[in-house]
Amino acid sequence: MIDTKYSAKNFIKADRTEVNNLASNLQEDVQNILHTHSQKLLLTIVEELNEMGHNLDVYDEDAGEISFRDTANQINGECLLRIALDTIVSSGYKDTHDEC
Repeated sequence: MIDTKYSAKNFIKADRTEVNNLASNLQEDVQNILHTHSQKLLLTIVEELNEMGHNLDVYDEDAGEISFRDTANQINGECLLRIALDTIVSSGYKDTHDEC
């Protein structure tokens, strides 16, 4: 899951540049973990919807963004159903060690 490089000890001893890098990397790692788990859940939902007559396929997928569209059953070039999941992860840490 989350690497020990994100321990409180490592944040405390890091300089400003290292802290910013740690926070940024943590944000990315959390986003990737959430993407993996949420993707599995959303695929289960999509499968259930497809069993009900929809024809949802992956439309776009990046960490934090998963979209499915029913393009097989278009009307006037427009997809019938779209389902998407967007997640936002943010992280930060105090800028200097002498501030609270």
